[in-house]
Amino acid sequence: MTGIASGEADDRQGLNLTGWTVLSVATLGAFLSALDSNIVALALPKIALDFSSGVSYLGWVITGYILATVILLLQAGRVGDRYGRKRIYLAGFALFGIASALCGVSQSIYQLIAFRVLQGAGASMLQATTSPLVFESVPTRLRGTAMGVIATTWAVGAVAGPVLGGLLVAVDWRLIFYVNVPIAAAGVLIGARVIPKRAARQTQSEGRFNLLNSLLLGVTVAASFIWLTFFDLRFAAIAVASMFGLIVAESRSRNPIINRELRRNRVFVLGAVTLGVSQLGYLGTPFALSFYFQSVHGFSSVVAGLFIAPLPVALVLSNPTAGRLFDKLKRPTYLTLVGAIVEGLAMVGVGAAILAGSSPVVLGLLLATIGLAGGFIWTPLISGILASVGAERRGLANGTAITLVDVGYGASIALVIAVSAAFLPHAVVSQVYLGNFGALTAAQRGLFGQGIALAMTTMGLINFLVVVLVLVLLRVERRAG
Repeated sequence: MTGIASGEADDRQGLNLTGWTVLSVATLGAFLSALDSNIVALALPKIALDFSSGVSYLGWVITGYILATVILLLQAGRVGDRYGRKRIYLAGFALFGIASALCGVSQSIYQLIAFRVLQGAGASMLQATTSPLVFESVPTRLRGTAMGVIATTWAVGAVAGPVLGGLLVAVDWRLIFYVNVPIAAAGVLIGARVIPKRAARQTQSEGRFNLLNSLLLGVTVAASFIWLTFFDLRFAAIAVASMFGLIVAESRSRNPIINRELRRNRVFVLGAVTLGVSQLGYLGTPFALSFYFQSVHGFSSVVAGLFIAPLPVALVLSNPTAGRLFDKLKRPTYLTLVGAIVEGLAMVGVGAAILAGSSPVVLGLLLATIGLAGGFIWTPLISGILASVGAERRGLANGTAITLVDVGYGASIALVIAVSAAFLPHAVVSQVYLGNFGALTAAQRGLFGQGIALAMTTMGLINFLVVVLVLVLLRVERRAG
């Protein structure tokens, strides 16, 4: 076991030294992940100018990264459970830093996408091990608080992303990748010293790598994203065929990538699906608004970053509160229900505000509302997911849940592209999405802005599907006691 007994034995003594040291390193990884995701979205309009790329290709700067995490995350969780999470966590930090440097020296959009895929591989190793390392190093009664601290750190990185990113992009967009290198180096050096040795020990984990099923999962997700971002129905057929093959292979495999016991755990399954769908209805927002502020309205990257910042600032405020309430409430899933309703209304409001030509102040207030609601969705769900499974499978559980989050993230980007293009003339789609985005006319920018408004409204409506899923989850939780 990887320190579970230690964390739970100290339940009455508060957060011990081991818990603090692991939490400190985990927060560094969370900060880097959030910083990177927000900075990249803000830089895309400038990257479009340098590489003469359309929105569909630019979207793959993010979705390529996500695709790598989707393919590797479950296996990274399995390897962490079997061979030690410390090793996988530190290796992920190192790979992330190396890939960031390569992204900075990219000479074409294709090179940048390829190096982002490599960066995503490093991120999968970080994501698969962060929450289990923390969750098992703190007392049971403080786990919600610890998850809230991680989420808060993520939010701090998300706040720094638009502000710092706006400044760096104004100088040179390549700096947004170079800034990751010293942070990753610090994470490796500090983590090697402070993460306890027991986190490097082998633990029980069934099975080995399942290359075939992982590839089928990757093809399913990749083909779906290509279909939505490049508008080619042939890839929809490939996605359906690959998904069917994955279902058959998983049902027959002795070593499925989604653990059988996890599949039989209804609380886990519903919680993970709800978490993934919630991210589908949210995570495309910075991507969409970066283009809206910079490309439609012509604001600088610095100003655009400041306009987007209310969303992550509000997350900083809501996540710790949600974590504390998780520790105190008998049924903390109700927090997610409230959060999904509020977030859905605010997202629809953003779409309406864009169509009405409202001021950035109005949009800022709506984004702050989305951020406040987001903390009450994420922290209770991820904490509940980990609490619903045994300690020996928390790595797999975390990896499975975060895989669905990543699928939701990539699908959210693809959804923004697909919906924003759906009602535009073919000539505009060819220019904006598949051609040179940097050479738009004023009329094309206006149509693109309307498409973004429709995409935001669609994401808002998805939050009401989250409401339905949460109601089902609450019913299952009551039956499970």
